[in-house]
Amino acid sequence: SLKPTAVADNATATLTFNTEGAEAKTPQFTWTAKAPAVPTLNVSTATTAFGTVTTGENITATVTVKAADLKGDITVGSDKPALKPAVNSIAKADAESATGYLLKVTLLPTEDGAGVANLTFNADGAEAKTLQFTWTAQTPVVVTPSLSVTPADYDWSNLTVGTSATATLALQGANLNGNVTV
Repeated sequence: SLKPTAVADNATATLTFNTEGAEAKTPQFTWTAKAPAVPTLNVSTATTAFGTVTTGENITATVTVKAADLKGDITVGSDKPALKPAVNSIAKADAESATGYLLKVTLLPTEDGAGVANLTFNADGAEAKTLQFTWTAQTPVVVTPSLSVTPADYDWSNLTVGTSATATLALQGANLNGNVTV
């Protein structure tokens, strides 16, 4: 058997067989020894900055995971509970496909303020990759519609039958969701 210990192109070796009274035989062996494939792992996304988001609301992003010459599957993890990958393991075959693996990542901030979370990707023999996601979470502003009429009351207690009266009312609204019907 042959077990090369170094990279070689068209290396040769001979082995001589001889015995008393017979012509020696010396076969020649030629080989090329290539360096073993090094696993590679690449991750990309359109953006890692979510910007200003609403506390308690889900926001998603997609990460493309591509790899070559892996020894096994890829593990995925987040260092903060607010950022969750859809899966914690990506199959070798999926990552090595022509399009790679599209990983959905969900951000669900539960506290106001600036946030940072690291999404890590690890595969045996490949250089680990990390994507750092950032955001600023704000509590949603609750806007309540309001409507007021001035004056609140109008006194027509002294009307005579057959006469008419008029009233001028001021109607004011804020944060209305539609038309006011009278």
